[in-house]
Amino acid sequence: MSAKVLIRGFQQTLPDHEKAKGEYVDGRGIRTFLYRKGADYVLHTIDPNDPAVEQTATSIGSRDAALWLLAHGIEAPVELWPDLRGRVPFDADGKPIIPAVPNYPSDA
Repeated sequence: MSAKVLIRGFQQTLPDHEKAKGEYVDGRGIRTFLYRKGADYVLHTIDPNDPAVEQTATSIGSRDAALWLLAHGIEAPVELWPDLRGRVPFDADGKPIIPAVPNYPSDA
């Protein structure tokens, strides 16, 4: 199911979650999806604990998208690797190294 969100003050439709470039769920159950939207990327956050809050999304550039993926332990797509050069280490095969991701405590 696609989602209608506010991006830069305008209501836009994001594709189904299955088409996201990455998904991260924190210890509180808050889900964040990364999508490609035109030349930029969009972070879409859903808080299941507060469904009354209007869904919003944040538009970011490709470098920030790549760093967000790696910071959350998600392998960045090949198209984003050039944006990581000089910012993160690469292995002998030329792939960016995913850092260890901290375990977030559960609020349960």
